[in-house]
Amino acid sequence: MEPNNNSTRDSRQEDHTVREKPPVRRILLTCLHVILTVLPVVACGTAIYLHAVYPNEKLEELWFYLSNGAGDSGSSTFLKGAAVVGPPCLVVIALLLLLQYDVFHKRRTIRRKAGKSGAEKEIQIYPIRHKWAFTAAVFVILIGIGFQQIGVYTFVAAQFRESNFIHDHYVDPRGTSTRLSDDTAATGGDEPVTGESATEAPATGEPATDTDIWSGYKNPNYLVKAPEKRRNLLVIEVESLETTMFTREQGGAWEHDVIPDLYRMLFDEDAIFFASDGGTRGTQDAYGSTWTTASLIANTAGIPFKVPVGMNNSYHSKNFLRGAYSLGDVLRDFGYRNVLLSGCRTTFGGVAEYFTCHGNYEIVDPLNLRFRAGAETYFSRPIPKSQKNEWGFSDEFTFDVAKDFLTLQGDISDQPWHLLISTIDTHFTGYTYEADPENGYKGSVTSFDRQLENVYATTARSIVEFVQWVKQQPFYENTTVVIIGDHVNMLNSFCDKSDADLRGRYNLILNSAVTTTNTKNRSFTALDFFPTMLAAAGFTIEGDRLGLGANLFSDRPTLAETYGLSFMNDELEKKSDFYIDYIMGREDYEDLESRADKE
Repeated sequence: MEPNNNSTRDSRQEDHTVREKPPVRRILLTCLHVILTVLPVVACGTAIYLHAVYPNEKLEELWFYLSNGAGDSGSSTFLKGAAVVGPPCLVVIALLLLLQYDVFHKRRTIRRKAGKSGAEKEIQIYPIRHKWAFTAAVFVILIGIGFQQIGVYTFVAAQFRESNFIHDHYVDPRGTSTRLSDDTAATGGDEPVTGESATEAPATGEPATDTDIWSGYKNPNYLVKAPEKRRNLLVIEVESLETTMFTREQGGAWEHDVIPDLYRMLFDEDAIFFASDGGTRGTQDAYGSTWTTASLIANTAGIPFKVPVGMNNSYHSKNFLRGAYSLGDVLRDFGYRNVLLSGCRTTFGGVAEYFTCHGNYEIVDPLNLRFRAGAETYFSRPIPKSQKNEWGFSDEFTFDVAKDFLTLQGDISDQPWHLLISTIDTHFTGYTYEADPENGYKGSVTSFDRQLENVYATTARSIVEFVQWVKQQPFYENTTVVIIGDHVNMLNSFCDKSDADLRGRYNLILNSAVTTTNTKNRSFTALDFFPTMLAAAGFTIEGDRLGLGANLFSDRPTLAETYGLSFMNDELEKKSDFYIDYIMGREDYEDLESRADKE
């Protein structure tokens, strides 16, 4: 009897129908598979691109750059990155998918003899048979490469490796012990000297006067001594000002001269600048000092700003860095009037809290554009519409306000003063302004093809004109002027002109009370400007070190010179219980960590 072939065929078809996956499920699995193929390729490509653009930046710094762009710079940076990363990613994605799906119906197999039996075995080589296993392997490999490119492994390792580097090298200006014991670790370290050995300056929000001084003279451990005649200290911290903007002939990387007057000012008769090479390359990057808030802290307190990833501008506290002791603290101890003038809102990034807690600065910014002009009076001026930007106001307007303050300060008091000016125009691609003759504003330079170059030229013009004005004032004879770039420019296209290792922040000291010939081929960072600025203002420092910085006018080597910049930065990146407990306060740090986890 012949078998019923039709019955057998129908049975096989029924079995095949039963085994066939439902179409919806198959579609969902295919979509999931494609997503798992695309994601690691895009992530890896983006990481490689970021490493190429920011080769020396740490993970937390990269996070900050990506999440804190301003104006058009954020979108333009994204679009440029997409244009570079997109095409190669699409090619790789297409190849991976073609290997796993028989799009062209060109199934390929090879036959191999199996073991001792000699029986042939058919092996499918296209499309890849075990595509889920293949996708998992590709996912792990590409994500691993991406993590390596942006420093995830280094960051994670640093969080589990504790370092005593900060603990062993931190110098408190008050001369107080910074060695943690079991008792002090829980409370944030030793308290500042108080009681019989010191009379604390009142936290009244008013400018300090000579009667407020408790100073080093009343604290026998105090490491800083003021000159007999206290000098005024004017500090201009310029957004993203770096020596890379000099021409190649001047030691920079630019083909044409964008900031010629800032270069020439380095060689003024009363000028001193420090170089990290034999030419004009400026200040090197220290870990935790590469964005504005961190730079302000590093330059004025000699410490890095160590916060959890993504929280660079999210730290807010009534006891901001409670254990730090800064330039403003020291100057207030010696009876200075401290004023911060910022072209940007100081509520951003905790700037106002830092300068209020450390030096009781009067804050003058777009939200509080006034300063004390007498016992019961204040001076203020309106912001012309032509000088406004999304952060606040122009650098040109900022320096006009500074002139108002300095003129009135000389009229109302003989009290020594410290004015810190923070600019904003050169952030990323920067801000430009139309001429406003009615209010006396020239408008931005327009002689260059790139907006960035016009912005830098405009800010340089404003700085030079302001410094020339200062030099003509009666108070200049007893005033030290410091000009420093807060960090290198974060714009990715800016980096194309120079190797990251060759970039440096601008620095210049005018009319210093001390001098030195040891200015070239130094290895130094923002951490060193805390004691250096005090020395330039005529203060003497026992041991010539404060915070983690060394006085560059002294024979004391910096930590970067002693250990090497790379080693120092690696140590600063590691976890430091001393920093958490003594400098920031564990309660503040754990609050930041908790918020970082939620975000």
